[in-house]
This record gives sequence, structure tokens and C-alpha cells, in this order.
Amino acid sequence: MDLGSSAAFAGCLGRTMSPVAGCAMVCCALAGTDNPVDLAKRNAPVMIVAVTVMTILFFMHS
Repeated sequence: MDLGSSAAFAGCLGRTMSPVAGCAMVCCALAGTDNPVDLAKRNAPVMIVAVTVMTILFFMHS
């Protein structure tokens, strides 16, 4: 695994879990909730597991 792949995985995780991301704000508006932090808290554990699995699979493939 090279440094670029690690940075890409971390960047994807950070952008997706951020409560100030545009998609989080749009999803909260569509769902009728006022707080995008609640959405980030709900998605964070699943995202961390997904990135961990992807990293393990990437190591196995290399």
C-alpha cells in the first residue's frame, strides 16, 4: 500500500463523515432534521468499518 492510497482512503472518510459537507446538509434538509451532526454520528461507525475492510482487502490484493 502506498502513501497515495492511504491519503485517498482517509480523504474519502473525512469528506463523507463531515457534518458540513454539502451532501449531509441536503440529506438533512430532505429528511426534515435540523442537525447534520446527528447524521455524521450515525454514519461514522459504518464508514470506519467500511474503510477498515477496504484497507484490509487492499493489503491482501497487493
